[in-house]
Amino acid sequence: MSIDKASYQSELLQAMISCNNSAIQNINNALTHWPAKATGIGFDTFIDQDEEGFVSILLTPQGPDSYVLNKQVRDFRYLFDIKFIDGQLNFPVTLFDPNEAFFDMREAVSETALKWVLSLIKQIGEVEFPKPIIFSNCYHEAKILHDACESN
Repeated sequence: MSIDKASYQSELLQAMISCNNSAIQNINNALTHWPAKATGIGFDTFIDQDEEGFVSILLTPQGPDSYVLNKQVRDFRYLFDIKFIDGQLNFPVTLFDPNEAFFDMREAVSETALKWVLSLIKQIGEVEFPKPIIFSNCYHEAKILHDACESN
């Protein structure tokens, strides 16, 4: 099955938007349980190794001893996660043969995830986010999102 980058991003963004309420609830719950030793907040984007289209976006406390920090918010970390449940995909998104995509999957997912995360931050509004706020894309490149929160 062939799909172009813009169509895939639109499909993926719609799946992400369908999780807005649960993602915002998870963010708010995580912030309520936020570890005192955390030095910031991260939104990390992951795509499966074979780039078939399985995408996860996790909330992560930044700082020393990530295992301990993540443990405190483990029930609220997953904001978005494409996976099989009882043999069915949990979101209606296109999956790819690793050699099938005609565009850079990591780029498409990273761009879409950043757009979604920024929209979540804006929707949450008056919440005081720990700083720095970091978005990590599928290339493991980090971007600081302070400007997104300044407009809240």
